Amino acid sequence: MNNEQLETDPAQTTILVVEDDTIMLQIVQRQLEMLGYAVVTALDGESGWKILQEMDISIVVTDWIMPGIDGLELVRRIRSHSELPYIYSILLTSRSETEDLVQAMDSGADDFLAKPFESEELRVRIRAGERLIHLERDLETRNRELNKIRKHLTEGLQAAGRVQKAFLPSAEVQTDPFQVRWRFHACEHLAGDMLDIVPLGPDRLAIYLLDVSGHGAPAAMLSVTAASYLDRHLRTPQDENGNDLTPGSVARALNQRFPWNETTEQFFTILFGILDLPSGDFRFISAGHPGPIHVRNDAAPEIVEACGLPIGLGDDDYEEHTLHLSPGDRLFLYSDGLSEVRNDSDECFGESRLTRATQTTHTVSLDQALDKILEQIRTWGEGKTQDDLSILGLELPSSDSTV
Repeated sequence: MNNEQLETDPAQTTILVVEDDTIMLQIVQRQLEMLGYAVVTALDGESGWKILQEMDISIVVTDWIMPGIDGLELVRRIRSHSELPYIYSILLTSRSETEDLVQAMDSGADDFLAKPFESEELRVRIRAGERLIHLERDLETRNRELNKIRKHLTEGLQAAGRVQKAFLPSAEVQTDPFQVRWRFHACEHLAGDMLDIVPLGPDRLAIYLLDVSGHGAPAAMLSVTAASYLDRHLRTPQDENGNDLTPGSVARALNQRFPWNETTEQFFTILFGILDLPSGDFRFISAGHPGPIHVRNDAAPEIVEACGLPIGLGDDDYEEHTLHLSPGDRLFLYSDGLSEVRNDSDECFGESRLTRATQTTHTVSLDQALDKILEQIRTWGEGKTQDDLSILGLELPSSDSTV
């Protein structure tokens, strides 16, 4: 800010003078009015405090020693009153000891003026205060403008978040005899994760969970774009040759649609599978995504390793894997944000703890299991997460299941 911007108009500055000595009060008032300032006076601290709460005062010139509310107490009240704007305060005092001046400054006074003083000295102190007030008020104005902008941006991000969540699975998707449940939590207003369940005819379900590199709006834009593309691509359950869509063919289509872009340097990982409802076979590929956790009814859970480069970085050759889900089995797809949550010791939750969490929750319903898994993760990170948290669970209930 240059000197021209710091120039102020005395007529726009109202000064309160608080002084119980009527002669000194008149002297200070006359000197300030001759300089062009609007002056309000008070003969005691109580009256001065009342004026401060009723009028727009920029600067207070107050005597230190007064009956009742003295100058120090008046300054303390000004500093502790959150609804008042910043008011520059000058203490008039005959004290000159260092400890007295330190006490004055500790109380919140901006400056002091030793009695007796010259009119030029008063003018200089007032001008210094006026410049500071001008800077403070300018800062307040800029902060209000920034808060308006921040509010507008937040509202925009919240609206975009609602649009993004509209791409999440519909509760109306029929998955019988399987149960499919999911949880989706963005670490910011928008997420780079996306998941969906898409029927491919009466007997097949396409199920996927993807995770875009990075965070915030850029990642969310790509996740929504990818989800929109998959929604259109999966509406026709056959490829251009009339063959049923396969996880491999879908991965190849994604690679062709979302090649590496040197400008954005974005890519995404995805675990995409097709569940055959009558047989319970889940055929899937992983494009750089963590393998699913298979929780068997009669064996320890395991992460099914599946290799493949992320979309945008890979080729067209993705190895397909097949899992068979028997009654009582569960399968979990998840984003790496779950395993990468860190505690205060900077230790990751890790895939082994995540696998154990799926096992320890096998006796409760799938809905409850997802909530308890996320609860364990949040407890580990003490409520702090650095990434989006998304998890999708499949279950083929056993005939004697009570959960």
